[in-house]
Amino acid sequence: MTDLSLRLAFDSQFAPLTFLEHGRPAGRAIDIVRRASAKAGIRIAFSPVSSETQVWPAGGATRGLDGFVCMAVTDARTADFRFSVPYLPGRAALFWRVDREPIQADRLDGLLVATPRSGPLFSLLSNRPHGPRVLPTHSYHESLLLVWQGAADAAALNAEVGWHLAQEIRRDGFVPMSAPFPELLGLAVALLPESERAEEVLARLDPALAATLSPPAAPGP
Repeated sequence: MTDLSLRLAFDSQFAPLTFLEHGRPAGRAIDIVRRASAKAGIRIAFSPVSSETQVWPAGGATRGLDGFVCMAVTDARTADFRFSVPYLPGRAALFWRVDREPIQADRLDGLLVATPRSGPLFSLLSNRPHGPRVLPTHSYHESLLLVWQGAADAAALNAEVGWHLAQEIRRDGFVPMSAPFPELLGLAVALLPESERAEEVLARLDPALAATLSPPAAPGP
């Protein structure tokens, strides 16, 4: 089997899923994709980008990227990317200050909710009937800071990454609440449509991801 080579971008400020540690790519998503690509005979060069950098198909191609290590899958995004099978759930949560009134996920109308413009929750919240007023931001950090400063009622973020960052900004200062977004179909590798041999890559990578995530078979009698 001939080795394939890819250059995949990852958010350097998306801990604990993707981040830089001592200048090297690290995180749960990096580990999963690295193990699966090794099984599939795919060599991956991991390229860090800032969470404030909006890299979409046209920009990605000019940077020599083949795609992204970790991206939330939505039906709308399938027009711009070729996705692998999801390898992590795409859970979302609302975060608000611990000293404020609790927020109900089904009663967001009238509230001001901060979320990154480049993330999937921006369009999902903006298009939700009787939804909140959406405050676009450049990053998770900015979203949470606006909540802490009282400039927004809540932040809508990936649950795991949002909680990790909230603890860094103000330990035990935020309350998280799971927010149902059935449109989020999980986190996956996203390949740009013009990426060479995308079909061959996914044909190898998908089974390897499934094998990496599956529990080992029980030993026989």
